Amino acid sequence: MPSKPPPSRRTGSDLRGQARVIYEVRHLVDEWRGFELGRAADSYPKDPPRYEASKDGERALTETTLLLLNHWFRREPHEIGTAPETVAFKYWPHQRRLVETFIYLYEVRSIRRTEQLYELAGVDSLGPQRDPWTKLGGQLATGSGKTKMMSLLIAWAYLNAVREPTSGIGIGRHSIVIAPGLFVRDRLLQDFAPPNKKPSVFFADPVVPSEFESIWNLKVYTP
Repeated sequence: MPSKPPPSRRTGSDLRGQARVIYEVRHLVDEWRGFELGRAADSYPKDPPRYEASKDGERALTETTLLLLNHWFRREPHEIGTAPETVAFKYWPHQRRLVETFIYLYEVRSIRRTEQLYELAGVDSLGPQRDPWTKLGGQLATGSGKTKMMSLLIAWAYLNAVREPTSGIGIGRHSIVIAPGLFVRDRLLQDFAPPNKKPSVFFADPVVPSEFESIWNLKVYTP
């Protein structure tokens, strides 16, 4: 029997189950963005992202979400820090892909149930989701920036709740972060609620655009 092609060369028809879902959703997000994302070592794409609804079942982004995406993932690097000790900063392709995929599935496609996700990918679902709440999962390796991605998604939810209350997205201004242990909890608090009046991750990183600073009133409560 001929051997199967390596994963990088396999097509969607070669895949089954969850692997097929990931493959199909990734291509839908690439088409929605307007180009594919490369590896970290690749040059930054020259073309600006489209972020436009062009397929049946897609809806337009809110003004808030569109501004956030273009701010976070702009071609020019951000400058973070305090002069003269500023550094250039960009989000990595895998971080960008995770955030864009969350927003595409939740806001653009209004995916709320597991069976909806499988139907979008053209894969037979194992059955209807039993839990009543929406569940979207992202997988990132240790050290790849999970806290940074959490900060972007929290900002997306909060700012849309404040600025777009009638958009129909259905997310609120409250987020709960659950840590797997006390050590991780303390590490998270160093970013979300740092001591000694240091800036939180929302301002140490280019999370909150300057035009939204006046309405940013997110409070962080510890256990």
